[in-house]
Amino acid sequence: MIQDVFVYGSLMPGCNNYPVALEAGAHSAQPACLEGYELWHLEPEGYPALRPGRGRVRGVLLRYLEVAAALPLLDRLEGVDTDPSEYRCVIETARLADGTPVRCWTYVYARKDRLGRAGARRLEGERWEGGRRGAVN
Repeated sequence: MIQDVFVYGSLMPGCNNYPVALEAGAHSAQPACLEGYELWHLEPEGYPALRPGRGRVRGVLLRYLEVAAALPLLDRLEGVDTDPSEYRCVIETARLADGTPVRCWTYVYARKDRLGRAGARRLEGERWEGGRRGAVN
């Protein structure tokens, strides 16, 4: 069973929504990357969007003992059940720093139309730097 969730934005340790990840039961976090994706930054929303692409995204694998209990809480945060859905939860393979592949859940931005509008910009780097607790985005 898949017990890990790859996060790349506000759910990472030190970011605004990390307490939600802990509330959902995350008990460890390891640096990881996801190939075949790119990051976008959305304003005025102030958070990132993960989309399929040619790049690599650096983030963190959060490990859950009860991922089935955690996903509904994370789905609500990510707007999976909104109309239209903001993100969709998919299974992917991330890589740990030593190259070990890990099957995981991750949230892919579902509103492709939003990326063509003002306030959406593709990030050049592999990591999203916004959302730090106490920081102004």
